[in-house]
Amino acid sequence: MEMAIGFVENGVITTQLMDLQNKKIVSTTKTDFNVLDKDTLQLLFYNESTSEDDIKLLYQNYFKFFPVKNSKTLGLSLDQFVQNSFAQNEKFASEVYEKWVTLNSLSTIEELVSITLYLKDLRMSDRQTFFDEFWFLLKNILGSIELKFIFHDVAFQKSDTENAKPKLTFSYMEGKNSPTFSVGTDVEERIFNEFNPKTGDTLTFLEFDAQKKYCTIFIQIDGSPILVLANQFHLNSLQKAVLTGLISGLQSNS
Repeated sequence: MEMAIGFVENGVITTQLMDLQNKKIVSTTKTDFNVLDKDTLQLLFYNESTSEDDIKLLYQNYFKFFPVKNSKTLGLSLDQFVQNSFAQNEKFASEVYEKWVTLNSLSTIEELVSITLYLKDLRMSDRQTFFDEFWFLLKNILGSIELKFIFHDVAFQKSDTENAKPKLTFSYMEGKNSPTFSVGTDVEERIFNEFNPKTGDTLTFLEFDAQKKYCTIFIQIDGSPILVLANQFHLNSLQKAVLTGLISGLQSNS
């Protein structure tokens, strides 16, 4: 699992690519601030060299996808960022993500009723968009660096002599800041079946390993199951409470 952390100073973004699994810095590169894209980074620091207009741009366009943080509040300079060990910059990333997740969770609580009503309607009218929106919402609540859904889907098979017949299959969507949708393979089916608790509960927190930064959650919405595989720094009581309220609200009998 890799995480890209950027530090913008004087119009240049210095990016460290960090391997969180093997606990090492893979590379350090520099790019122009003007080519920043929402899918490029998972965290961005800025300092006093960044103009007020650019700071507004960062928060308007990127804060919803990943944390954006004034490095001065952490006592972090660009030189320190570049010279720091993996452990030091990982610690900064964890601290920033914890605060970002808290803000996202509180914002979700404030708008929980409207969010659940919107997603319930969307699930009935536009299934693909529902999964896109639901994926993005969970990414922000969990603070996921990478997030994968595996879920049931229906494919229609048609022979020369028969009408199309529905067949239960698996699909998945995964990504860091935005998801891509794919047809599942035997791998997804095996993973899904391995983690399926078969309890009937609407929400099950199966596993969270803080060292490996790995979280597994099993969700059922009106009996339709979704396996959530996430790489993240934290899973606290606030995140669990928000997810519990959200999943409960998405059931048709709520």
